[in-house]
Amino acid sequence: MFACGFFAAIPLAPGLAQAPEFEPSLKMVVGEPLEGFGGRAVKLEARLRFEASDGQDPPVVTAGRLLLPRGMAVNGRRYAKCSGRSMRESQSTAGCPEDSFMGRSGPSGIDDPDGVVKPRFEFVNGGARRLWAFGTIYNPALVQEPMAIDVHGRRTPRPSFKLSFDVPQVLRVVAGVPVSLTHWPLVIGGRSYAPGYLTFDGRCPRGRKLGFRASLTYLGAGGTPVEATRRVQAPCLRSLPPGDGAVFLKAR
Repeated sequence: MFACGFFAAIPLAPGLAQAPEFEPSLKMVVGEPLEGFGGRAVKLEARLRFEASDGQDPPVVTAGRLLLPRGMAVNGRRYAKCSGRSMRESQSTAGCPEDSFMGRSGPSGIDDPDGVVKPRFEFVNGGARRLWAFGTIYNPALVQEPMAIDVHGRRTPRPSFKLSFDVPQVLRVVAGVPVSLTHWPLVIGGRSYAPGYLTFDGRCPRGRKLGFRASLTYLGAGGTPVEATRRVQAPCLRSLPPGDGAVFLKAR
């Protein structure tokens, strides 16, 4: 049996009324308690919807940040890792250990009928302070490039982690066509060979709200950087069913 709570996205940038719509949708699957990790296994499933108004070009995303809720940890130091140098030299993830892959993102990497370029990413563990997103674009030109996602965090008195990235120029515009992250599905964690890559200690914060904070920076009018931020939160359940885990969903 599963216990459910519903996420609600709260805008934190009211001054951006004319900015593209940024709406993150997150599902957090909490699994078995893990010995030696001080918490339970977590799989994150997310979808970033970032749409421009009529007449606007799709936004070119240049950077992003994701603040994880207190009690949630990234444990890359525990598992096999791959280096950015290896991926850049081979222009692939072929040389990475099979058990270093922690997730995936995006569609097939092929253009939409409207010509919008959408990349595909493979998430590869880079160690305690790094997660790699290896991007592949097929049209209008083949591009394969690793994007570094920095992992910032501390473990005491409770885990507190943040992920941040800067999009390489080669993954922003391809052959003059902007790369779109307007609908970006992703899954991180939940791998059988690395169940503790993401963990949650199950302790509810004050206010009984479990929250994520997501920010994306994109190029606005005249190439000026603009940041859009949303906080996504849900009721924190004090008790989790043993074994079966709990699922938290964003309300639609």
